[in-house]
Amino acid sequence: EGGYFSLSDILNAGTQDFPFSREGIRSAAFAESQWKPNKQIAIRAGMRVEQDGLIEEIAFAPRFSAAIRAHKDAQFSLAYGKYYQSPAADWLRITTDLAFEEAEHFILNYQWQGNNQIFRVEGYYKKYQNLVLFDRESPYDPSGFSNEGEGYARGVDIFWRDRKTFNNGEYWVSYSFLDTERQYRDFPEKAIPAFASKHNISVVGKYFLNEWDSQIGLSYN
Repeated sequence: EGGYFSLSDILNAGTQDFPFSREGIRSAAFAESQWKPNKQIAIRAGMRVEQDGLIEEIAFAPRFSAAIRAHKDAQFSLAYGKYYQSPAADWLRITTDLAFEEAEHFILNYQWQGNNQIFRVEGYYKKYQNLVLFDRESPYDPSGFSNEGEGYARGVDIFWRDRKTFNNGEYWVSYSFLDTERQYRDFPEKAIPAFASKHNISVVGKYFLNEWDSQIGLSYN
């Protein structure tokens, strides 16, 4: 689905010879620093460096986050980061003339926690670049592979947990909204990936039976 193929598919294609394996060294290093100018603000910044010897690429991935305490029970936070991923192994059996796939994340979060209750809402935007594309008509042709794919994901996650309202019981509710499109793998144009659903809701409840050292649970998705 979505352009996946196995080693057996490649070997049975009958048009080209492919190696059974590729060898390369992958290494990474990470440094991070944290600064608290006062009791209400915390800032963290870091840098990750990754090297993939198989595709002969080096990537620098900055990371940044900041938390601001609104009052004793609540805080705002924001985060930014770049992330890199090597192309899938099945594609690298055909060609190593590919680069890292990239993702850039922007996240804004608010959380309130007090009196055995938690409320959290988070919004995000993710930009995808250099995604691997290949021709679905000739999926075993090295010249049909490129890093010209792109996409985005944006959405909101909401979470509520309550251990206060019911004696010996707790419940939590989560909801997420996702809007995403990508052009990658063998997609001829931007489309919603098969794994992505726009609306998701989950409800979980637990009740503790202290006399029996047991609990009853119920979940809905």
